[in-house]
Amino acid sequence: MNFTPALLLAIVTSAPLLAQNPTPAAPLAAAGAEVTTAVLSDGTRLDVKPGTEVGTFMVQTEFGILCSQGQQVNLIVDGKQEVRILEPLRELDYAQWVARLVERGHINRLFADVPPTEQKGVLLEALRIWGLRLDALSPKIDRDERVEALHKQLLKTTNPNQIALLVGALEREISPLPNSKRRLTVAEWGQVLESPIAARRWAATRLAAVLNDANLELDLLKLSLQDKKLWVALEAGRALDLIDEKGAIYRWSYEMVRTNPTKVKNRGALQLAAWSRLRPKNAEEMTSRVRSGAFFRTNPYPPVYRPLNDRDRRYSDDGHEGTFHSVLVVGVPSRVLMLQVADVIERVGNASKMEPPAAEPLSEGASTADFEKAQGEAWRKVFLGR
Repeated sequence: MNFTPALLLAIVTSAPLLAQNPTPAAPLAAAGAEVTTAVLSDGTRLDVKPGTEVGTFMVQTEFGILCSQGQQVNLIVDGKQEVRILEPLRELDYAQWVARLVERGHINRLFADVPPTEQKGVLLEALRIWGLRLDALSPKIDRDERVEALHKQLLKTTNPNQIALLVGALEREISPLPNSKRRLTVAEWGQVLESPIAARRWAATRLAAVLNDANLELDLLKLSLQDKKLWVALEAGRALDLIDEKGAIYRWSYEMVRTNPTKVKNRGALQLAAWSRLRPKNAEEMTSRVRSGAFFRTNPYPPVYRPLNDRDRRYSDDGHEGTFHSVLVVGVPSRVLMLQVADVIERVGNASKMEPPAAEPLSEGASTADFEKAQGEAWRKVFLGR
């Protein structure tokens, strides 16, 4: 399993923070209650409904039927003791605890958990991965109507863990073909994005990466720089980087050096650190492009700068080839400012193998926001050459 959010959140969190702000674990199953865990023929382990028999190919869980490739149940065990043995690890290393539960198939315990705020993305990612393999829809629902049915459920539920399972199911069902009926429109995606529920906004970022539509980029940019929840912002950055990796490094660098609130600049630095610096070749190419003068040439229909609060999602291919036709390109930019942007992009590439910089010391009562601010400022200084 790939726990990318856990790795990303390490940029801005630390073990002492978890110790200072613990979140109570969800209640364990009642003493003596059985945890029915199936071991499949391919080695997969998964909590299943009581009464599941050895030899069956129909693996039913509390969250749907497992989409398997002919694996049958080889063994049924009581996983209660294993869940209890792993429980102390939750307070010591939450990401490792989640990883072990995933490995051992204890989805029931994962679904019941309420994680520490700064680790919420770790749990949602684990459940999303299981959602890719679990089908909770009725077989009577036509194939072309499954995306719509899952979308309606996503807008209806407020349970973050249920949202994560639905996102996995949607990722499985959404077609990569732009004109397919098994897709979400920009408007339908926007309904998920504009939710006050953080988990739903996180869902929008995951689905954006699957839809791979340039019309979503400006909304993802705003979310990556302004969302109140860092774990949501980082996933928005991940999606934007997947859709338009060269445009992302360019625009995050631009927003970091122009006149923006310090929090936005720090977020831009964190996004560059989390994603763009992992691709030094992109940084080298974009540094050359920005310095070449291609961004300063007059075009019949030059791209126009769209501020972060611009809701216009329209995408245009107009513009000089030097601008790589990205919707994130700034039109008619200042030459001095863009040369500063080029310097930042160059430093981002040079930091590809750099360890996270030391942040300013914080007091024992420091909040998650304090840690984010300290790490953001530390990375911003690196990219500004200070």
